[in-house]
Amino acid sequence: MSKTATVILLLALSGFLSGLSALAYTQAEKEIRASIKKGEEAFDQNDFIQSEEDFSSAFRDSRQHSLIGFEIAAHERLIQTYVAEKKFSEAESLSKSELEFVKKSAPHFLMKQLCSYASVLTRARKFPDAEAIYMKAKKLSDDQDCDYSDKALVLLGLGNLRYKLADFQGAQDYFAKALELINNYSYEGYEQRSAANCMAAFCNAEVGDDGKAEELYKDNISLHDKYQRSDSVGFARGLSDYGEFLVARNRLAEAEALFKQAYEVFQKYGIKDKSAKECPSGSIVLKGNRRHDFITAS
Repeated sequence: MSKTATVILLLALSGFLSGLSALAYTQAEKEIRASIKKGEEAFDQNDFIQSEEDFSSAFRDSRQHSLIGFEIAAHERLIQTYVAEKKFSEAESLSKSELEFVKKSAPHFLMKQLCSYASVLTRARKFPDAEAIYMKAKKLSDDQDCDYSDKALVLLGLGNLRYKLADFQGAQDYFAKALELINNYSYEGYEQRSAANCMAAFCNAEVGDDGKAEELYKDNISLHDKYQRSDSVGFARGLSDYGEFLVARNRLAEAEALFKQAYEVFQKYGIKDKSAKECPSGSIVLKGNRRHDFITAS
């Protein structure tokens, strides 16, 4: 065989092997996506043992195939599962290791990872440590040309921290800044905006501005209608929060209608472990819960 023919053969073989590799990665990505989706479904049904297994599997496969984005996403969801189970030491340990990994291998994810770590510390009630990490993230967002959604993520996290500390005025200020940033740029991330609306509404109610609070709750409903997501879990949680707001103001009939609508959505997704509230009519309806902690925006 001539030297030229040998080179051509090697190049052809190289291309063939590259094609096989690409096919393998495509199949791996499909399997990882499937594992993450399965884990998310288990998480929504409070089956945390299954979600841990699925997210751990997705993480191992992502690392094996050097798919960094998937690896971070799987790790992040595993952290959320630990937090939901109140396994804060596991969540914190995983967050630390992920932060070190991101610093070395994916520095463009650093600010989001700092917010994720700070959120875990907030849920673990390590408030001074959480604030220190959030301020590092804020410095990064101020110094760098970050996407406005990333800047909003930091503000939402700081607002959530002030809310946990019962500093409702401080939380209100952060949420207002975040919403202004999101709305000015017509940010399409309705889930982030929805969570911000509900938390801002709660804070406004706590400082006595019921009018603004109700405006934000109604805006949240309109937001889900706009994006045709009125059957989502996030929408149902927003309805529940609004319902609690109305109950506290003795507007029981309006609250009951919202609770029933929320309950139907939760039933659709098989979410069972929800507390119930008995309205004066005697019917059992879903009681709202404020589950708007900002873990990440992956």
